[in-house]
Amino acid sequence: MRLRRPVKMPHPSREFVRAEFLGTEPLQFEEGLTVKRNRYIYPLMVLLVCGLAAGLVYAGNVTGTDCFTRNVNADQKYAAMKDLGARLRAVKDRLSDNRVIAEVNGVPVYASDFTLKKVILENRCQAGGKPLPKDSEVFTALVRETLLAEEAKRLGVLPTDLDVEKYVAAMRREFALSGDPKLLDSFLNAAGLTEEAYWSSLAPRLYRQDIIVANITKAVMEQNPRRDGESNEEYRRRIYRLNEQRMQELMNSARINILDKDIRSLL
Repeated sequence: MRLRRPVKMPHPSREFVRAEFLGTEPLQFEEGLTVKRNRYIYPLMVLLVCGLAAGLVYAGNVTGTDCFTRNVNADQKYAAMKDLGARLRAVKDRLSDNRVIAEVNGVPVYASDFTLKKVILENRCQAGGKPLPKDSEVFTALVRETLLAEEAKRLGVLPTDLDVEKYVAAMRREFALSGDPKLLDSFLNAAGLTEEAYWSSLAPRLYRQDIIVANITKAVMEQNPRRDGESNEEYRRRIYRLNEQRMQELMNSARINILDKDIRSLL
C-alpha cells in the first residue's frame, strides 16, 4: 500500500490543488454517505483533512475523507484531535500488523492500513456529526489509494521516500513557525506519542498520499491547460471531472483479490 503533496509545487498550481482536493466538492462513499472536504492550514490537520490521507481524494472519490464543515471552532478542533489520538492509542498494536488482507492489481493492502484508515475516517465523521463509515467503505478508500499510487507511477510522479522525508521536514518547520502547539499536544498526549515519534513515524505514512494526490493533479493540469476565457471555477470543475472520470476507469478495471475472510465478508 502506498500512502501522500509534492515537495515543491509552483504557485498558483499548489493553491489550485489545495482548493481542488480540500475544497467543498461533495464526496461519495459507495453506500451513499456524502461528506465534505475542509481547508485547514495546520500541517497536523492532514490527519483530519487529507489525505491520510487525507487525509486524501482523487476524482471525487474518497481516499481519506473529511466530515467537518468549515465552521469549526477551536474547542471542536482540540476535541477532534484528542479523540483521534485516543482512537489511535486504542489500536496501537494493530498499526504494526503487516498481514496482507487483499491485493489490488497485485499490490498488497495491509491490515495495518485498514486499521489506520478506519480510525481516521471514524474520527472525521464523528467530529462532523456524520454516520460512521462502514468497513466496506474503509476498504474502498484503501483500494482507491492503491490505484492512485499506481496512476502516479504510470505518470512518473510517484514520490520517493526522500520526497516524503523532505516534505515532512518542511511541514515540521512550518508548523513550528505558525502552527498551534496546543493542538499538537492534545493529539500527542491522547495518542501516547512523543512529538519526535509523530514526525518520524506517523506523519510520513499520512503525508505520502497527500503528495500523490497533488502530483497527479499537477500532471493532469499540465496535460489540460486552461482554455481561453475559462474562469478559475470552470477550470477547477473541468479538472475535477477529468479526475473523476479517470478514477472511475481505474476502479472499473481494477483486479481486486480479497485474501482475508473478514474483509471478504464485508463486500
